[in-house]
Amino acid sequence: MTKLQRGAYNLDKQDDKNYNPMQDMVLTRHGFVQGKEKSFLQNPKDKPFVGIIGIPPKEVMTELIQKSAIILSLDMYKVDQLITEPTDNILPKAYCAQIKRIIANILSVTDYWTEDVMDSVLVGRNPIAEIIIEDSEICRCNEMGFVADFIENELKIKLRRVKNNDLERKGDFICKSGIPLDEKFGKIAGYFYRDIEKKKPFRPEYVKPKCAFWGTPPWGDFSIANYFPDETHVYGWTRCVENLTPGDLKLELEFDSDVPTVFFSQSFCPKAGLASYLAGKHPRGIFIDMDIGLTRSTVAKLTAFLQLNNVI
Repeated sequence: MTKLQRGAYNLDKQDDKNYNPMQDMVLTRHGFVQGKEKSFLQNPKDKPFVGIIGIPPKEVMTELIQKSAIILSLDMYKVDQLITEPTDNILPKAYCAQIKRIIANILSVTDYWTEDVMDSVLVGRNPIAEIIIEDSEICRCNEMGFVADFIENELKIKLRRVKNNDLERKGDFICKSGIPLDEKFGKIAGYFYRDIEKKKPFRPEYVKPKCAFWGTPPWGDFSIANYFPDETHVYGWTRCVENLTPGDLKLELEFDSDVPTVFFSQSFCPKAGLASYLAGKHPRGIFIDMDIGLTRSTVAKLTAFLQLNNVI
């Protein structure tokens, strides 16, 4: 008997000879658990859980909100292990950290065992009613098609593929605010859809920039943001996300030539070519890429650039 099982006998029901402590337990990939895991799996409020990958069009997000759906952003949803661990049997080691995160998140939230992913079985109740994936190549990358195929063929979860052709820009108030850079990433990438249902969307005040960050959020390690001042403006695909126009290539290509700019890309991402190209066009630009976790060389390169440009 495990420590967790023994603890169950200390409940008020321990004197009941017919009481089986395991009836209050739920089997997940972490073993037998109690409490919030159980309530999450059983979903007592009967609201649909819908996972989203990428930035679905506004009409799709509005539909989910009208259904009172519980929306899980699988780009950002919590995984309590290193993102490489659940995907070792699926993806190569040298691969996009964000695709690894998405697949690990799906495996985590659907409670699949991870010892042998391809032969996994679902335990408990699958809380996700549907996964909606924005798989336009211009919005994200070609690998979104692979993620969609994996969901359909291996995980047997209902999947809806959508295209986001929205070009009506919502504005980039967060990108050009004085909020710390890591919070900018979180508010933009993790909670972009919440503004749709608000009568007064979040509109922080503009600040004059000391430098700029161009690119996708640093999915592998958000701690890189700690090296930037709060007065950092955000450009590139992250800015497109705040505008709810992830396919707006014209907006993605923009940068401020008067402000020192770090052109960032996740390692093994096709956008690295674009980031490197734009860094070469910028009078005070630098290209930096990062895999899973910051390295000393990346930190040294970044801080030297910011110091030489009198940013820090």
